[in-house]
Amino acid sequence: MMRLWFAADEIGAQYPERFTGRKNGLVLRFDKNVDPEVRRCVKAFCRWLRQMFSFPLRITVYIRKTAYVQLRTGEPTSANVWGPYKADAYPYAAVAAGDYRPALQGKEKDDRLASILQSVGHELSHYYQWITDPHWLEKQDAAAIRREERQAVYYARQIVDYYANIRAHP
Repeated sequence: MMRLWFAADEIGAQYPERFTGRKNGLVLRFDKNVDPEVRRCVKAFCRWLRQMFSFPLRITVYIRKTAYVQLRTGEPTSANVWGPYKADAYPYAAVAAGDYRPALQGKEKDDRLASILQSVGHELSHYYQWITDPHWLEKQDAAAIRREERQAVYYARQIVDYYANIRAHP
């Protein structure tokens, strides 16, 4: 089910020089005014992710109090990830959570929080693609990029569904 996410352990064992002496783990950073419910939800999800999966190279996930984050091209998107090509840099991801409304109740609230978690899972799937091959984007044509995007969508759904099995509400 989560073959891509568990591949990090194999890559770490196969290429220890890529990770030796480097910080590992999953770190969260929140903008100042991110809704407390979003903060609680994302922290709980990432705490669970740390227990379940290995993060052989530190990734920082920024939760932004904006409706969108910008790609380098200037396009707005709900989330993005950056995997560096320099050996001394660390990857990071940014997820927009500013359109969450505290007035939401019941299923609407759960759906919106799950959507934010799915964005986190999606970008972490790209992180694992990058861990598997740090130059994966350089080598790909448009069809391969679409395939990688479909894979990230698939794994994001899987990871949130997997998480939903242990929690009644996000």
